[in-house]
Amino acid sequence: DLRPLYEARPERFALAARHRLRILVRAFTPAHSPHYYFEELAALAAEIRAGRRDFAAAARELSADRSAAAGGDLGWIDLRDLGWWAGTRAYEQVSKMAPGAISEPLLIEVYDAERLADDARGYMLVRVEENEPRRARTFDEARADVAAAWIADRLPALRREIEAGLELPAPAPR
Repeated sequence: DLRPLYEARPERFALAARHRLRILVRAFTPAHSPHYYFEELAALAAEIRAGRRDFAAAARELSADRSAAAGGDLGWIDLRDLGWWAGTRAYEQVSKMAPGAISEPLLIEVYDAERLADDARGYMLVRVEENEPRRARTFDEARADVAAAWIADRLPALRREIEAGLELPAPAPR
């Protein structure tokens, strides 16, 4: 029953593109203006590109992100997760970067649902270590996801069936 679902839309079960990134985050503080952090990271990016600074060492020294201890290494991520965390503009910029590239300072914007607006939280530098493009999976690789999709697709009909008249047995006497 699962194979026809997979064969009808194999792209539904493909693995999303993944990116291995390093980041260096400078969160805004009352001690400095946002412009200060932009200029600081722009100068740092130039030093890293020139080979005078190491990105990982700078991240360990300066970054306000939890990944700082690992030299800013986020590992393999789906860029949509970066977009949820840092905002759509950061997502768009990083999605255009080639491996080895170091970004200009990118504004970290978190959506505030109460104000219906983005809230700027800091700037970050991003280095793209590697990209892995979206790829199709074989049926065997995708089997668990196909099974979950098969169940999800049929759940509303199964609920209607159950609600339409399955009688439950009376509880056993005690």
